[in-house]
Amino acid sequence: MFLANGGVIDWNTSAYTFGYQSNGAFNSLVAVANDDSSTGAFLVLRHQTSSPATSDTFGGLRFQAPSSTGTLRNLFALQGTYNTTTNAAEVSTVDLSVFVAGISTPIITLDGVNGALSVPVGQIKFPATQNASANANTLDDYEEGSWTPVVQFGGASTGITYTTQAGSYTTVGNIVVAEFIVTLSSKGSSTGNASITGLPYAPAAIASSNAGAVALGNLSGFTGLTGAVFASALTTGLFFRQGSSTGNANLADTAFTNTTSIAGVAVYLKAT
Repeated sequence: MFLANGGVIDWNTSAYTFGYQSNGAFNSLVAVANDDSSTGAFLVLRHQTSSPATSDTFGGLRFQAPSSTGTLRNLFALQGTYNTTTNAAEVSTVDLSVFVAGISTPIITLDGVNGALSVPVGQIKFPATQNASANANTLDDYEEGSWTPVVQFGGASTGITYTTQAGSYTTVGNIVVAEFIVTLSSKGSSTGNASITGLPYAPAAIASSNAGAVALGNLSGFTGLTGAVFASALTTGLFFRQGSSTGNANLADTAFTNTTSIAGVAVYLKAT
């Protein structure tokens, strides 16, 4: 029901006022509960049928607006369908849909059968800056990107150059999976223990343990190794060690050459 130039139509009962308002360029449909109860007004759309069937659409809301040519077009819809019509055991599914070139495309589905929320288009976008949650059951971050692994000896990288230097990462909540590959063209002049810095997120500080694990998939161009090479994710980067008959020791610049290549993946907890 529409009113030109504004106005209100009221249906007054002992509890409710229902009306349409038009104020300038703004239009609204208003239902007001005129009592002090704890329950407000409801908009009820009834499918008055004597033969409901599974998959029938029993009702919904559809939003329309004119296109650039003035043609009235469907833009957004909220609608429900029957899963089960058994009396007193009814189950429904609700879809939120957008219209693309006139075709309805569900973007969120709430399934009453199993209580699942699904995203038919297959994408959920998180903000670029994480909105961290303290709730243990809340997923608050997902991100994919690239990073630049930097080889250091004793915390410095003087004169180090590369033929290959690349990394990619994925974060899910507070878990980071960071892949990397570095191939040197010059090991430079820095000395000391070997590490790789530049991780996309700093690893968490965990008392008496590493923040994560590193799997090395390719190692070549080393010299003078005494045993297997492995790495750990610590708060400032990835640190390398080598095994020996008596234990293990830090891997230093002396084990690297101008053609050393390291590839691997680090999985660690992100610092908060």
